[in-house]
Amino acid sequence: MATINGGCLCGAVSYTVEGEPIFVGHCACQNCQRSTGASHSTVAAYPEPQVTIRGTTTSYQGVGDSGQPTTHEFCPTCGSRLFTRASVMPNVVMIAVGTMEPDAPLEPSMLIYGKRRRAWDHVPEGVAVFEGMPAPPQ
Repeated sequence: MATINGGCLCGAVSYTVEGEPIFVGHCACQNCQRSTGASHSTVAAYPEPQVTIRGTTTSYQGVGDSGQPTTHEFCPTCGSRLFTRASVMPNVVMIAVGTMEPDAPLEPSMLIYGKRRRAWDHVPEGVAVFEGMPAPPQ
């Protein structure tokens, strides 16, 4: 079972994750592009009980492409975006991979919202590309 630590730029918020992620992937939706200032975000999703958060976050609630609420949590001091919670995935915390310690043994396997990917944003070989949100397995 993997243990991964991470936190914000200033150190006011930190976290520990125990266990394996549900998925690791890139998201090129417009909300992720705007909230990160990058062409996509990269997240690792975990069941909420596997995540221990130390410190207090501030949040912003928006609406995802599903029409359902999506909440972004960030450090109120330095502004680092740390966590995302989507109402379509209850009890799941998506953690910004860039906030994890550099030795986190994670590798993205997919890119969602490929239809919004910037033309110059390279997709590594072997990463599945979905034009939108893939349907959950039945």
